[in-house]
Amino acid sequence: MSHLFGIAIESLVAILLMLTIGYCILLNARLKRLKADEHSLKATIAELITATEIAERAIGGLKLTCVTSTRISATSSRRRARCRSN
Repeated sequence: MSHLFGIAIESLVAILLMLTIGYCILLNARLKRLKADEHSLKATIAELITATEIAERAIGGLKLTCVTSTRISATSSRRRARCRSN
């Protein structure tokens, strides 16, 4: 009787070990996918940073253009006013 009890315990341990190994294989596959997604996400973030820097430079250029055109417009308005007064 105790011999059957020992075999039953060892069988249960073997089944639990097989389940553990199967779960570890499943987790390993999930970790590989997560790692691949991490690399993809890092590449996307790098592209976004580059695009943001380009946009910031473009905005700076637009602001400079706006200031320049405002100055030109003001100068032109003053010249027109002088011409009218003469």
